[in-house]
Amino acid sequence: MALHTSIYPTHWFGRRRDKATKEYYTLPEEECFIILKNIILKGFKFSNCREMSKIHPQMAKKLQVEVGQLSFESPMISFTDIPFHTSEYHREKYGNWGLAMKREWLICNRGQPVIYRSFDKEDSFLHRMLLLWTLLNPVPDKLVTRHEK
Repeated sequence: MALHTSIYPTHWFGRRRDKATKEYYTLPEEECFIILKNIILKGFKFSNCREMSKIHPQMAKKLQVEVGQLSFESPMISFTDIPFHTSEYHREKYGNWGLAMKREWLICNRGQPVIYRSFDKEDSFLHRMLLLWTLLNPVPDKLVTRHEK
């Protein structure tokens, strides 16, 4: 029986998105090796992911922002628990280089699951709470490993 989630969540890298053209491109192998080395020596680094969300008029008033589309950057380090044998589509976007970690390590280092929601329910309570939490909670500059505390 095939697993639908991996017991070793993986941080994939090796591709970037060009800011001007919005096209993805593969990084040279040498650069990928440097990234891997830096992760091992210095830890994972947060990168900003642009999020778009529709905002309800009542929430806009409470947050003192305009009604309509809200765009913000959310710092994150992404891991996926997609099993390797089904990860081809994911690797096409993020790269073929990966660093897998034990789930327990992620939990000990404050890793948290992401909840994806459908876009047909902008006014859901969960959406409002996630948006409010994202706007009000600062994120540290880097992931601290247990031996650095």
